[in-house]
Amino acid sequence: MNAKYGLGVLGWLLVVVLVALFVVDDAFTWLEQGALPGVEFLILGVVALVAVVVGLRSMRAHRPPPGH
Repeated sequence: MNAKYGLGVLGWLLVVVLVALFVVDDAFTWLEQGALPGVEFLILGVVALVAVVVGLRSMRAHRPPPGH
């Protein structure tokens, strides 16, 4: 799976942590307000997650040579 998406172990860990934060934030909002957050917040969360994944892939693809 790492070779297919090019994220590496730490990249996947970061993605899992971000998803967990989004879920906990939505659950907290649901418990406090009695309603799930709007679609706009869900879309912003997905956009943020995609931006992190694209950034991680780009970072791993353009690594400097060892020793630099």
